Amino acid sequence: MALLRSGDLSLQGISTFLAARKLPRPFRVRSPLWLKEQGVFAVESEFDKKLERFIRRLLEGRVIPFLGAGISLEAKHEDGTAGLAQTSGLIDKLARAIYRSYKKGDSYQKKWGRWCCRTTFSRSTLTSLKNAPLDNLCEMYAWLKGNDGQQSLVREVLEIPKFEGLLPTPAHHYIAFLAREGLIDEIITTNYDTCMEKAYEQTFEHHNENPACVITDLISYRQKSGKTYVEDGQSRLRCLKIYKINGCATQAKDDPEKILLTERQLQDWGERQWARELFRERLRSRSLIFSGFGSDEPQVRHTVLQVVEEFGSKYADDGEHSSQQTDRQDNQSTTKCSCWDLPNAPFIAAFEPHLSFNQMQILHAYAKAHSDALEYDKLYQNVFCGKDTYLFNPVKSKVEELPANLFWKRVYQATFWKLLRRSCQPDSPAKAFLSPLTPAAEVLFHKMLDWLAPPDKPFGRFPELLTVSDDVTDKCNKPGLTPLSYWISCVRYSECNPPPGWYACLIDRPVLIPMLLLILYLTLGEARNAQKWDELSNHISTQKGFLFFMIPDEQNEQRTMVMIAHQERAFRNNQEVNLPAEVKDYSIVQVLIGNGTNMKARKIRIRSKDCNSKHVRFVGVYQVPLADIFRYTHRPHLSSKAYRSSLERETVLIADRARPRLRDRTNSLL
Repeated sequence: MALLRSGDLSLQGISTFLAARKLPRPFRVRSPLWLKEQGVFAVESEFDKKLERFIRRLLEGRVIPFLGAGISLEAKHEDGTAGLAQTSGLIDKLARAIYRSYKKGDSYQKKWGRWCCRTTFSRSTLTSLKNAPLDNLCEMYAWLKGNDGQQSLVREVLEIPKFEGLLPTPAHHYIAFLAREGLIDEIITTNYDTCMEKAYEQTFEHHNENPACVITDLISYRQKSGKTYVEDGQSRLRCLKIYKINGCATQAKDDPEKILLTERQLQDWGERQWARELFRERLRSRSLIFSGFGSDEPQVRHTVLQVVEEFGSKYADDGEHSSQQTDRQDNQSTTKCSCWDLPNAPFIAAFEPHLSFNQMQILHAYAKAHSDALEYDKLYQNVFCGKDTYLFNPVKSKVEELPANLFWKRVYQATFWKLLRRSCQPDSPAKAFLSPLTPAAEVLFHKMLDWLAPPDKPFGRFPELLTVSDDVTDKCNKPGLTPLSYWISCVRYSECNPPPGWYACLIDRPVLIPMLLLILYLTLGEARNAQKWDELSNHISTQKGFLFFMIPDEQNEQRTMVMIAHQERAFRNNQEVNLPAEVKDYSIVQVLIGNGTNMKARKIRIRSKDCNSKHVRFVGVYQVPLADIFRYTHRPHLSSKAYRSSLERETVLIADRARPRLRDRTNSLL
């Protein structure tokens, strides 16, 4: 197929290309993404390049999220209170407290309050105070209150101790998922809340030790910064180190002096030299993604600019350094490598469609230090902002705001499909598991991946499969989980009741997750009415903690229910089970995933009891190991039809152990 080159991305070039292919000319050329979705041409846009660059850094383990207040903007308190950590709300509280002291305080407070009001915008009004920066207001309030200013500011006005009760937002969960996959091991944040450590701790199953290592001072830095794992009984939990450079809400009640709020406190690292040196070293060696920063952070901005200046130093008086720099410049001129491709290049995720002065200052200084292009558009090569919202979420194409929840959701989804491809490579455990069962293992994985994550859909064909749900009526999921994690819980555990935030990661289940998705593809991959999530979810049920895939026939009218389960969750003969109401037949098929050598196809009988009545009915269960399904599917062009045909074959032996005198006979499974 002829391709439209990136240099032809003009109205005239696109029209000429469409005319040459005799395709109808669209009424309005919306964007390269729109044409790409229509299959007209393949082009790697600037957005694709920077997203691929960022995902590649993540997969290399070189990304450190630097989180600001915007990441917790939508966090709610345990009691349901919203907006507790919003900067605008904190400014409003401070402005009212200062204005109240100005109107009703003693003579000392009135004089300070009058000065504060006049200093902001030369107007003694509450509105003028609300337009002042947060750190300025904090310092003004501390002056106004005198010696008790810090304590009153932390405990009474801003209520920092309450931040400990904030619940994680979806953005916190997606970052925690990436950390569970082993891609993120450190986080630096200026936030006081405990959302990040809660989100990471929730991803684990039952545990006694907390794998989230929160570091707030030199003592905790010496104790926890070198940890990689924590021992929890017989298991080892991977640590996530969270550096809180402005303090933590857990310290606010007992030691409010450790909470940094005023401009003077934020400008100087003071006793936090460990944090300054840590930050400087990570800026030199890793890629930081600044997410959730809208207001100024003086110590952060100044430190970044100081480190960036090091990159641009010329070493004129040192011959060795001068020759090294010359070699570096020669190599760059030869390979034409941009500074944004370097392994320590920073990334910025901004809510607004345009960067703030502080954000642009950092990028401009970085590009100038590397003698790179200083054009306005060139500085956006590692920037995700509100102008990219229509690419992250085409449904809201007119909204130029990029919330942290949307950004980290798409990053996680795009990264997961990359990890899944890695999990299906020739040297992977999943390939080693499937290869003895069928010679078409590699072809099957390729077809599955092309269906779930086609090249033109970086977030997958079904991004909802990896979206944290908040819908209590979703029949395919449970609130607080991704559908895929809940499916794994249904397949793996007899008591399927995972807590909100629990996550089934690929590194812990390198065989179970690929095999479950392969069965999903073989069951529904070629169904005409299952190519969108709304259609696909109609063929899936997770009622009562069981995972059922409903196989449609050629007319998509009658559906056969197939239960997917791990071999350790296989039904036992005469077991009493509370089956979903959707199971109306007196026989079901249970496909077992496992590598047990003693697993054989058999027929058992279970008792299904309705909780609302005392009626008990017997249900026949055909238990079929996954290996038996692939026994007759050695063709490399295995399709969903062949998969169903394999289940329907009459040559699968079903041994009736209750009647040993009878010969083993064959039964039709479906």
